[in-house]
Formats: sequence, C-alpha cells, structure tokens
Amino acid sequence: MNNVSYYKDIFNFLCRKHPNKKIYIISDHHFYHMNIIKYQRPEFTDIVKMNEYIINKHNSIVEKDAIVIFLGDFCFKKSNIKEILAMMNGYKYLLLGNHDSDNIIKQYNELGFEGIFTTPVKIQDKFLSHFPLCNDELDDNNLPFLIREFNNSNGINYHGHIHNKSINNKHFFNVCCENLNYEPILIGYTEKQKTDDSMPLMINSEDFCKILEFLNKEKNVNPNLLISDYIYSSFLEDITPYNDSYFIYGSYPIYKKYDYISNFSDLDVCQIYNEDYTKSKNVRLLKKTFDTVFENSKKIDNVDIKIYKKFPNLCIFELLYTNKNGNVYKGYYDSNLIPINIYKDEDFIRVSGCSTLERLLKQTDYINNYKFPRYESKFLSLNGDIANLTLQILFQRDCIEKKMVRIKKLKHILSKYYDLNNLENLSSLEDVITRFFIRNIFFFYVTRRKDDIEYIIESYKNISEYIDIFPNKFKLMIEEILKNQNSLFNFAYDELMNSSFEEIPSKSQELIKTLK
Repeated sequence: MNNVSYYKDIFNFLCRKHPNKKIYIISDHHFYHMNIIKYQRPEFTDIVKMNEYIINKHNSIVEKDAIVIFLGDFCFKKSNIKEILAMMNGYKYLLLGNHDSDNIIKQYNELGFEGIFTTPVKIQDKFLSHFPLCNDELDDNNLPFLIREFNNSNGINYHGHIHNKSINNKHFFNVCCENLNYEPILIGYTEKQKTDDSMPLMINSEDFCKILEFLNKEKNVNPNLLISDYIYSSFLEDITPYNDSYFIYGSYPIYKKYDYISNFSDLDVCQIYNEDYTKSKNVRLLKKTFDTVFENSKKIDNVDIKIYKKFPNLCIFELLYTNKNGNVYKGYYDSNLIPINIYKDEDFIRVSGCSTLERLLKQTDYINNYKFPRYESKFLSLNGDIANLTLQILFQRDCIEKKMVRIKKLKHILSKYYDLNNLENLSSLEDVITRFFIRNIFFFYVTRRKDDIEYIIESYKNISEYIDIFPNKFKLMIEEILKNQNSLFNFAYDELMNSSFEEIPSKSQELIKTLK
C-alpha cells in the first residue's frame, strides 16, 4: 500500500497563521455539564465554581498570544460557549468530540474559535484526536487506516474522552482536564513565517479574504463558488500529469465548459482501464493519482477530509471547507476505474485552464504573486455530457426534484450548444447513450449494486412518463432511440437485462465489440 497520511497535518497552517507561538492542548472541559461533577469531579460543589476554576487554571498557563487546541467535549451548552471563550487566553481551536454539536461548525468564528477540526489531525509526529486511537467507540470508515498509520509511526497520540483513566502504552497520552490538573500542556512551537511566492494561495488567508471581498464588491460574484472552483482547479492540476488515462465529467465540467453556474458538489474523475496492463497495474495507477490529490488537498487551509475510502476500482473522499464566517462547503472527489474499453476518441475534448479566481483577477489591478492552479485535462464531449444527463434523468434513482435540476442543466446546454435540427446528431447521440448505458450497468456490477439494475428495469416500464419531461425537439430524438424496438439502445438493453447478474461482464464486452 502506498504511504498515505490519513490525517491533516496542521503544522504549516498554524505556522503561517500564528508564527513564533507556543502550542498547547487539553481536552474534555465539559463546561456547564452537571453530571461531570457527580461522576468525575467531586472536588467541585457546583457548575459555576468548576467553570471559574478551570478558566483561571487555563489563563495561568496559556499566554494571550499562544495557540490552544481543545480536543473535544468543550461545553454542554452552545449558548454559553461565546462567554466562556471570551474569558480564556489564546488563539483557540476545537477538534470536535462526541458531545460537541455539529452546529458549532456553522458559527465557530462568531463563538470565538479560530477554527474547527472535524477529524483527527496531527502536528508533525503528534497525533491529536478526541477518542484514543485504539478505542472501539471510534465510528469512522477510516478507522483501520487511522490506526494502521499511527501504529506504524513513532508518534504519540494525544487524546481525551477517557477522563481520569489511562492507557498503559507510552505512545498514548491522556490530556483530559482531570489528568492534567486542568492545566493545558505545551507540545511545541510554530516556526517563523517565511515569504515564499511559490506557495499556493491559501483560501482562508487574509490576502485571499481581501480578494474575495474585493471581487464580490466589484464583480458581484459568489465567494463560495470561487472557493469551490479554486479547490477543484487544484485537484485538476494534480491529475494533469495523468491526463492521458483520466477524464472528468459531472457538474463541475458543465460549469467550466458551458458557463452553467450551479452548486456543483463533486468532481468525478474516471480512469479508463488499459487492456495492455494487468488489473493490478491499472489499480495501482488509479491509487497513485488519487493519493497525489489526497496529499495535496490537505495543504489547503481549512479543508478537512472526512472520508477516505479505497476499493479496488473506486476511491472517494469528502472534503469539508469552513470559511471565516462559519459557512460550510461540502464536496467530493470521486475517482473510479472503468475496466472496460467502452470509450472512443471523439468522446473527449482536451481543456486547459485555470481557476475562475485567477481569470477574474486578471481583469483587475488587484493581482499578486501567489501561485494559481492550472490544469490540462480531458473532459467529456458535448454528446457525452448530454448522454450522461439523459441517462441520469431516465434511470437514476432520484426524487423528481433532482431530475428537474438535471433537466434545467440539459435545457441550458441544448439551447446554447446543440443543433437539434441536425439529423446526424441522432445517430451519434444514440451511439454514445448506448455505450454509456452499458458502462453504467457494468459499473453497477463492479460495485455489486443489483438494486440499481432492478430500478432501471422498473423505470424502463414507465419510460414514457420520464421522456415527457424532456424539451420538445430533444424529446423526439429520445423517443426515436428508446421507443424504436430496432434501435441500438434497445438491442443492448434486451441483451443485458436478459442476462444474469454474473453474465454482465462478458455480455458487456460482447456488446461493445459490436458497437465499435
């Protein structure tokens, strides 16, 4: 397995934001928690005295300009967090614990936190988490990966949660209040800030925030859209060295290619299976590229990676970005291996570009020396985008509202970029829709999604109902493809739907050969 870090190393981030500062940690304050006195802190007689004592202890250790990271279970009443933090020294960060409300994320800046970490983080060789990294209560798909990385390191896991208990292992350090006499411990220092024009633009830095405010004022743009585009442009730059085997599709390219602004939430990246390579080599190439994106994404300020999954033919991670105002942006980088030679050269176009942020700044005098992401990638062609949207509308298991969102995208593309009067488009579109349909069925086989195939069968029985929501001229083209029993699509549909689930791979290959 490649050497992949499953934590976000926040050391460089802290160095940039707070150079030459001390770093303290502590956990499980449980401010305003009545039962904590009964079960863990009998030395206190009431909540008010407990809160005052802990705050005084904190301020006796932590300087006003130091960094302090709370490792979870900070306060049981969200309404009191702001007043508590206002009385405590330091630049204050919170790593969420099991008793911290997710709603804190949306208001962290207003409450008084400098930032929020939703998953375990590390500072060089110091692993910070709420649960100890050997705890059965850790509820995360990444648990085996997290524990494996920690076990393979010589680092220390600073953790909370277990209060006055201890783990008999030199690599675990319990930093719960009760175990530290309520005094945060020093774990290191940030380095002196360095000037480096080659560094990427940090999306929560003071400069970047000024740029967003300037553009929003002058150009009336959506800052969250620029942030999303900047992140995804960075991802595209990461896979540029691999662009001969990878292609991009989905909502993001529709924004890039057709100027269709929507709340795109994911970046879909596919690697075409190379039949000249072994299966293991194809998978290694997929993971190598994915690991590059994963590693580089951790360098972007205020982006946490919540889910990291690795399967033989599929890699996914979810990113969560929180800006200085507490607005939360969620997105996905979704990379998969298509082990079938289904595509043609005309299915792709090559696109070179940069972030929308850079494009807008070039029109102004407000430009600096920061590095902006650039990329050269393969996107699906116009026919490919139309085919994808059509198949999603017809056969994807979504509510009618989501189907209407896709119809809106389709109408935008058709009205501005597609000649519905050109009869030659019918045969080329039928070819693409048929091949992409086979691709989807094959993908459902690879991921063992029998229920999705069953849904397609049920949808086909009521196909007229779905066709009726297409734009009029396009509706006639789709009817010719789907209702003509002699069409290529219906031939492929009958062959696949009359096959057993385990026959799908061989049947898919046979069909592709006939379409080639």
